[in-house]
Amino acid sequence: ASCLPAAALNPEKGWACIDGCAAPGNKTTQLAAMVGKEGGVYAFDADAQRLKRLKENARTTGSDGIIRAKCQDFLTVDPEAETYASVRALLLDPSCSGSGTEVNRGDIMLRHALGDTGDGDDDDDDLDDERIDKLAAFQKSVVRHAFGFPEVERISYSTCSVHTKENEEVVRDVMDAAKRHGFRLAHALPKWHRRGIPIDGLSHAEAKCLIRADPIDD
Repeated sequence: ASCLPAAALNPEKGWACIDGCAAPGNKTTQLAAMVGKEGGVYAFDADAQRLKRLKENARTTGSDGIIRAKCQDFLTVDPEAETYASVRALLLDPSCSGSGTEVNRGDIMLRHALGDTGDGDDDDDDLDDERIDKLAAFQKSVVRHAFGFPEVERISYSTCSVHTKENEEVVRDVMDAAKRHGFRLAHALPKWHRRGIPIDGLSHAEAKCLIRADPIDD
């Protein structure tokens, strides 16, 4: 599933791209392989330790000559800067709740083995809702910031969350800004079987442009 965002973005050979929330770099190195030595990937992450891992991954995969890693919050990057004037595609995989990865987490497995589904604590549920709301607000700000890069033709947004609030609702809520900047939803990976979930304000046709991956079945 982690390979799907770059595949959906599908940058052409020689393109300059940005990975806005890059570390630890798995998607970044995938992008680098797609654009090749004729292109380039600007990789941003505000966490120096995580960026160090990205640089190590780039060296291991031989893509360190393609990836330009920068310890910087993507939201502080100037879209009008001359450095990024040729950027054609952006990959965005911002911080999320990680709810789609719970199936692989030992603490979750243990909790379920003990019969605790986590459904009985309203205080915990309220805290989760508050956290997801804050994450969704951040995610929307990241996508809206991406619209400002003048030569960008394609943007891929993804999370490892199962919540509509971090996925379909984010897409729905940024669409007005997207249209103002000349963007529209494209039908990502048309042969992929699992599509987005229709919600209020996001039609069935629009949801079909989106893809999902089930943490167990896919």
